[in-house]
Amino acid sequence: MVTDARFHLLAIGDSLYRGVSPRTTLDPAARRILLPEIGAVAGDGKPRQRTVEAFGRRWSVRALPVLGAVSGTPLAMLGCYGPEGTLFPPRPSIGSWEWKVTPPGPDQQVRTYWSDELYDVYGIPKPSAAARVLSGRAPDTLSWWEGPQYLDELVAEHDRPQMRRIVDEFLTASTDALYVHCFTGRNPFTGELHKLRMAGRSEVSEPGEVTWFRGTTLNIDHLSPDQNDRVGARDYLDAALALSREAMIGIDTSYEHIYLTTGAFAQLGVRLPPSRWLPKMCHHDDLETLRHMLKQAGERPNDITEPIRVRFRSTDGDWRWLEMAGTGVRRPTGEPYHVLCRVSPAEPATS
Repeated sequence: MVTDARFHLLAIGDSLYRGVSPRTTLDPAARRILLPEIGAVAGDGKPRQRTVEAFGRRWSVRALPVLGAVSGTPLAMLGCYGPEGTLFPPRPSIGSWEWKVTPPGPDQQVRTYWSDELYDVYGIPKPSAAARVLSGRAPDTLSWWEGPQYLDELVAEHDRPQMRRIVDEFLTASTDALYVHCFTGRNPFTGELHKLRMAGRSEVSEPGEVTWFRGTTLNIDHLSPDQNDRVGARDYLDAALALSREAMIGIDTSYEHIYLTTGAFAQLGVRLPPSRWLPKMCHHDDLETLRHMLKQAGERPNDITEPIRVRFRSTDGDWRWLEMAGTGVRRPTGEPYHVLCRVSPAEPATS
């Protein structure tokens, strides 16, 4: 059994749930034997395995926490029980994440911190201490990904737009409602795809300008399509991106970062820093031209702007001229601030 930190049921064996109360779903034995241990783990974050007596017999029960990488608090609990002496199954493939988002600007952070277990969920190795030093981090630093890099590299191409919309919902949430979403994860080293299911909340009660949202991701590769809810579901935009042979990128104009690139974009030779922040990628003399185009696209959703030519830093350290045209992406509420751009090589501008 898997519950979130507020005892909302997420899974029992191969059956998935969307945050229902375990008391209305579990049988009387599970309610009496398992729920007290789950509650104790939620209180102190310590694993438990012991023998209890109930219904005239002895039972083995185990309860484990899924701790946040930053907060160290339980974000989910795992529990199972059986007759005394039961051999418990292996721990499910589940890990935790905590997103930290600060206001837009030069010092902005859009960062997702990972528990060690989350690397196993995605099927990728955890960075070693030596690898962290080579990347400029302390060897004992918390494990994290820049948010735009995570979306662009670890989420399958056809699911990136929908996943970015989920992030938007977290950022604009006015309540701490539970979000449950299935998507396809991608191993950035091997290209292997995994069926995953995330469940989390926006921590709207925490004061200050920093926004946190926290939750867990469960690997559900072992489930067949009719056993899980909407794994791999695509809308028309997702399908168009997956089929397009043109280089396309998605830009959040509020944070000025690229969160989506299609496969053809890699062939342009543009250097992609982990932050995907436009001021770090676009030539400073061309940045205002790019911002003006993005502003026009956002003001006229679904209209295509006139193409512009701008320079982006290339993988060889030089500058590469690109032609870009964009169209604003409508949102259910609020002003559009996402722009989808078509990108192609361009000849250098002449004076």
